[in-house]
Amino acid sequence: MNTIHPLNVLLVLLVLLCMKTSSFGSKDGKQMTMRCIEREREALLLFRQSVANEYDHLHSWNKEQQQDCCKWKGVGCDNRTGHVTHLLLSSLISPFPSYLIYLGRGMYDRAYSWKETRVSISSSLLDLPHLKYLDLSSNHLYQIPDFIASLKELVYLDFSDTWAEGSIPYQIDNISNLQYLNLSFNYFDGPIPKSIGSLNSLRYLDLSNSCLTGVIPHELGNLSKLQHLDLSNYYFTGVIPHELGNLSKLQHLALGSNLKGGENFHWLFNLSSLTHLDLSGVPIDPPTIWASFIQRIPSLSVLRLSDCNLSAPSSTLSNFSSSIATLDLGYNHINSSIFEWLSHLSGSLVDLDLSMNGLEGRIPESFGYMTALTHLDLYANHLTGVICNLSSLQVADFSDNNFTGNLDDLLSHLSSSLVELYLSNNVLEGRIPKSFGHMTALTYLDLGHNLLTGPIPPSFGHMTALAYLDLGHNLLTGPIPDSFALMTALSHLDLSANQLNGVIPKSFGNSSSLQDADFSSNNFTGNLEDFLSGTFPLLEGLHISENQLTGSIPDITLHSNLLELEVNSNQLSGYLPTAFEHHSALRMLDLSNNHLRGSLPDFTGFSSLRSLNLNNNEFFGRIPDFTGCSSLVILKLGENRLTEWETQSIGLLYNLWTLDLAKNSIHSTITEAHLSNLSSLHLLKTSFNSITFEFSPKWIPPFQLSELSLASCKLGPTFPKWIRNQRDISHLDISDSQISDTIPVWFWNLSGISFLNLSSNNIRGRFSSRLINLGEIDLSSNDFDGPLPSIPANCSKINLSQNKFSGTLLSLSAIEYLSLSYLDISHNQFFGALPDNWRNFRRLVFLNLGYNNFSVPPCFGNLTAMIRKETDVAEHTYNRTDAFAPTASRSSYIDNVVARWKGQEFQYGRNFVYLKMIDLSSNELTGEIPIGITRLLELKGLNLSGNSFEGKVPLEIGQLKQLECLDLSANKFSGEIPQSLSGLNFLAYLNLSHNNFSGRIPSGTQLDGLGISTYEGNTELCGKPLPNICPGDEPSDIFQPSLNESEVEDDSEYERWLYVSAVVGFISTFWGFIGTLVLNRRWRHAYFLFLENLKEKIYVATTVRINKLQRRIESLS
Repeated sequence: MNTIHPLNVLLVLLVLLCMKTSSFGSKDGKQMTMRCIEREREALLLFRQSVANEYDHLHSWNKEQQQDCCKWKGVGCDNRTGHVTHLLLSSLISPFPSYLIYLGRGMYDRAYSWKETRVSISSSLLDLPHLKYLDLSSNHLYQIPDFIASLKELVYLDFSDTWAEGSIPYQIDNISNLQYLNLSFNYFDGPIPKSIGSLNSLRYLDLSNSCLTGVIPHELGNLSKLQHLDLSNYYFTGVIPHELGNLSKLQHLALGSNLKGGENFHWLFNLSSLTHLDLSGVPIDPPTIWASFIQRIPSLSVLRLSDCNLSAPSSTLSNFSSSIATLDLGYNHINSSIFEWLSHLSGSLVDLDLSMNGLEGRIPESFGYMTALTHLDLYANHLTGVICNLSSLQVADFSDNNFTGNLDDLLSHLSSSLVELYLSNNVLEGRIPKSFGHMTALTYLDLGHNLLTGPIPPSFGHMTALAYLDLGHNLLTGPIPDSFALMTALSHLDLSANQLNGVIPKSFGNSSSLQDADFSSNNFTGNLEDFLSGTFPLLEGLHISENQLTGSIPDITLHSNLLELEVNSNQLSGYLPTAFEHHSALRMLDLSNNHLRGSLPDFTGFSSLRSLNLNNNEFFGRIPDFTGCSSLVILKLGENRLTEWETQSIGLLYNLWTLDLAKNSIHSTITEAHLSNLSSLHLLKTSFNSITFEFSPKWIPPFQLSELSLASCKLGPTFPKWIRNQRDISHLDISDSQISDTIPVWFWNLSGISFLNLSSNNIRGRFSSRLINLGEIDLSSNDFDGPLPSIPANCSKINLSQNKFSGTLLSLSAIEYLSLSYLDISHNQFFGALPDNWRNFRRLVFLNLGYNNFSVPPCFGNLTAMIRKETDVAEHTYNRTDAFAPTASRSSYIDNVVARWKGQEFQYGRNFVYLKMIDLSSNELTGEIPIGITRLLELKGLNLSGNSFEGKVPLEIGQLKQLECLDLSANKFSGEIPQSLSGLNFLAYLNLSHNNFSGRIPSGTQLDGLGISTYEGNTELCGKPLPNICPGDEPSDIFQPSLNESEVEDDSEYERWLYVSAVVGFISTFWGFIGTLVLNRRWRHAYFLFLENLKEKIYVATTVRINKLQRRIESLS
């Protein structure tokens, strides 16, 4: 809790007294007979002229309308002499514009034009020789002029929060009477002038947050009258000068980070008047000495030591004053033993901050004896259990811990007069209790990111003082209570990422206080237009993405204060309203992933727009005009049906960071003029269009990209030279871009590339190994030759298929690829033995070595990701992928993985991580099937076709219970087909053709539905579905139209299987769906693969039934 220092009170009273005794802008002419001096009035007019701008508030400074300058705003005169003595112009001459702009939720950037409002101070102030008080704080100034040092009568000088640059005038010691000096929050360079140490009358000095550098001059120790010294948040170097210990009258001391305290803090003990000590950011050594500050400085009431590398003090230190009211020990290395030590402060401590430490376990019950404690911050520790009795608290932050239990228990230990309560990111569960309705003083409540269930209680409506409510990221269900309409003070509401449903109450539209509302990621329904029919007088941010809202986009110009609107991923349709383009205040608009259609209006009226996302809709026609949208940072128009890029207005968006036009139908030629002014561009995506890039070979782009995706655009036939200057690029996709060239030498200088896709071109030559940061690489479908490139060990996906690479895989054997999940080197000219160190490929789930000349079979028994379920395989893959994305979602070649699966070629996106497939087809492999393959229990696809394998198929192949696709065709296998294959309940594709199998074809649920092609070319096989009849199966001469016993048994077996599969299918589908919503994002991807498997099972069951009916008809005929 902040305390009011006597010095501050004294200074305020002093200013008020001077205002009372002077003609400080008085409007009462009867009390003021002395007019201001003409020379000083002219000086003020010259000053006003030098700072005049559209933002100033000095309109009263007008000699025609008001002759007496002592009545002007901010001017004070001496009643006796008429001289100007006060010039208090804080925020009056050049107040700051709104320089924070929204790039997206939670993202800010400083406006590029903020310097345009800065003004210079006129030297006409020198004609005010009797000026004692000068306050120019909170204005936008260029610098502190040197002539200020000539105003020798000044006792009060405030240039704080002006963002002034330059340096502090070294002649400042000329102002010998100065008592108050505040230069905080500026952009000075250079050190603190030593001359400040000569201001012997100085009582208040604040140089905090001003970017000063160098050492703290020891001359500051000469300021014997100084009571307040603030040098916090600096870039100082060196140690703290011990001369500061001479400041015996000092009451408030704050020193900045980057300083070194040294091993001797004894000089602090000389400051017997010190009440406020802030050493935040100063490393204190030894880390336990801080407790002695409390012991040796008895007047200390406020101690702030955050981020000082502290540890807990010894519990034996118990003999000290109990005057400490505020103690900030956040961001240190203090453990839970601090709780016992704090018991000595139980009677005085009012404000305690232990955030970001190493606190573990439960809070001891003795902590509840701190009867004076009103503010407690335990944010970001490892505390568990329940919260002890803290009935006096007004502000409590328990967020980012491991607290468990339900809220009922917690509320019983907290005061009903609590004002702020933070409990986010814990493990709280159960329902939200109705008793929250009794906490009528609560203004801030954060319960987000827990496991809370059930409905939101209607009693929330009793918390009429509540201004901030966050219930996001829980498991809450049901509708929003109507009682929310009673929460008239609510300004921020977050209900995102729950399972809430129903219609969002219209009562929000009449709220006179609501500024930001987040309803995203729920199951809300209803019409968007109906919801936005309210007035929402103060609404600035509305987020309703990922719901089930219908209707069309209403006219948002009716909500003039709206700054952010997110309604993406709903079921909205229709056209954008005609008045849509005239909302000049809107900063962020996201309508992506809906069913909106029509041509896009021009956006020339969106002068404040920073982010526009219209991806994945049905817009068509030309790209609209963006003239006037100079603030635009993010522009996404991808996955629509836009056809023309004629306008060059996008090229004028010099603040643009992200441009996404991918997956449209644009037929245009892009020249340098379209991009020549995009100096801030970092991400460019135009993939999957018919765009031709025609740039001069000598063109140097004005931007430095981090991501470039131009797949399926025309860049060739030569390698695009303009890319050579993109030194910061990490993601490069120029696949299928008609390049017929070798990779130029300059390309290897782009060493930061982590994602590279050059597939589907005609690039020839060898691929260098200089790109050491590669995480994903796709060179497929080119004419590369030479040996296998040396790929970095941290690579997660490698596709070199359909080239002319040759040689052995010895280089692959020499590296431990712990992150590799996808490897495809098929359709090349590799030969020799396969590696035997597959244990180094722990995350590999997709392996395609087909169509090469390998001759020795490998041992795959150590492929960990295919032996057991690893729930983190997909997580690892997605995290790797997302890590490469700069700011926008990125396309990856893994969205287009091609695999020979179930006899056909299929394309797989990110779900390939669940495929778990090995393809060794069309090589020269001999011998028997390596027994290690049968230990890959999670394997779903195995293709060994087109080799020279021989011998029997091992019975252990029946252990591969997850197998869905097995192709052993075109080999030299012999013997009987293993009966264990009939136990593979997920097997949907089997090809054993063109081998030397003999004997009876096994029967079973999955095998009975397979056709003749599965077994053709095996002349010694017999039994259905082949026409060859096995011995003993000859047909009887007696005609029996009724079903024989075996067929009855088959039907019975089929029916039993049908019932079991129905139950299994229901359970699997149900839990797959629920898991998608409740448990993990990865399940959402696995669910699509499950649907595909279910489709195959239904197909097999239907085929089996049809075959039985055909056989029955044949027997009847």
